[in-house]
Amino acid sequence: MDLNEGNESFNDLSKHAQEEIKKTIDRDKLLAEIENDLKTNPKYKSFFEKYHPSSIDSFITSYKYKKSMWIEYGEIYTQIEQDTVLKYSEIAYERLWDIQQKKLFDLQCQWRAESIKLPGVEITDDFRIWEHLITECPFLSPISESEYELYRDFILSPGFEVYPLFNEDWQDYDRYKEEHYSDNDDISLPEWYQFYDSRMGTGTLLGLPDVRGKKEEFYSNLYHKNDKKKNPEEYNFKPNPDTRPPLYSLEEKAIEEFVNTYEEPKIKEYYRIMENRYEDIDHDDDLREAIEILRQAGSIELEYAGTWRESILTTAKNYEIRCVYNAFAGVYKNYLNRLKTGIGFETKKDEELVKIIETGIGNIKKHILRGRVLNNEPEDFNF
Repeated sequence: MDLNEGNESFNDLSKHAQEEIKKTIDRDKLLAEIENDLKTNPKYKSFFEKYHPSSIDSFITSYKYKKSMWIEYGEIYTQIEQDTVLKYSEIAYERLWDIQQKKLFDLQCQWRAESIKLPGVEITDDFRIWEHLITECPFLSPISESEYELYRDFILSPGFEVYPLFNEDWQDYDRYKEEHYSDNDDISLPEWYQFYDSRMGTGTLLGLPDVRGKKEEFYSNLYHKNDKKKNPEEYNFKPNPDTRPPLYSLEEKAIEEFVNTYEEPKIKEYYRIMENRYEDIDHDDDLREAIEILRQAGSIELEYAGTWRESILTTAKNYEIRCVYNAFAGVYKNYLNRLKTGIGFETKKDEELVKIIETGIGNIKKHILRGRVLNNEPEDFNF
């Protein structure tokens, strides 16, 4: 359909806005075509039959987005695999929001202890949403100069990792609380939280009582106890006897097999460049990545660290840390400019994940409210 035909409002938009709308329509069309092909083309049947049926849709959802990215950006990555300056600016920008995550977590500790109130926060699980919408959180104070300087110190500390070993669950209060009171030496509390607490003296906040959480648990238990009496069949779960392995959406081996089996040569090449660019070195992912980093860096002096392998790894790591540190100043300056002019902040939020979390939180709220009624209390969150 011609978007310009009989559509004055569209024609009134800027050329850039019109192009962005067209790109979105084209992208949605491409995603639909890929998904339809994956679901209906019989040539994939033998592949999917090897995996548990319940995991197929998740794989298809993940794969269609990956493939659309390969198609949309593959040519660009073929010409220039990465713009180093942009890469570290993007990393620095993402890490800037670690500051807000810590502030949000500290507020969560205080809110659970009922020492503060926060606008729009009704239950503890609401913090899970703001974790994914951190750039939009309305009750967080702007990042101050002192907070920015503190994080710059953290970048140069031993605990900083350019690429954390895992994606921190920034607001996972229950896990961090359990660890706080356990004798286990394995602490998953983000290194940034530990660094911040050591400098700011905020480590005691995690020790505050979880008053609100216990109240919510009480009402939820009332609901589930009553619901189990009314619908016992829903609680008698029987596991699926299907023993085929699940096809996890991020299982790289499965994706590689799928690409090599079904995709045309151009897509295979895009996949190789964008997803698997280090195949010339055998079975050492860390070393492959370090060599690629140093190759992009150009002329750089190798730092001795005992062995040639460790020297390469150390040099690459320290180089990236310096790049992020240097980019951090520009990122914060841009943050302040956006703040001053009222321009919104960019985010890489996962829209589908946010919707799933929102749905889950909505159900939890219904259960709590129902528990309130069962306890002869008002159907609200004023408890």
